Amino acid sequence: MRISGIVRDVNTKRPIEGALVSFCGFSTTTNERGEFTLEVPLGSVCTLRVTARDYSPYEEPLLVLFDIYREIELVPVVPVLR
Repeated sequence: MRISGIVRDVNTKRPIEGALVSFCGFSTTTNERGEFTLEVPLGSVCTLRVTARDYSPYEEPLLVLFDIYREIELVPVVPVLR
């Protein structure tokens, strides 16, 4: 089975290159277009995690019974001013 999709900035809608996408011990990074693909076993139950520098992480529990496509928007981390 396949989990695939695209990772974008929630504000600009631009793709995020180099985001780490992981699920059940499988992982990959997004390409220059923000795209990713993971091959995972049928029936896998885990949390899809996406992390990228300067962004809050994304997490979504999934049960894989068929190919899954996700359009994921990450929220930039706002630096705290003191």
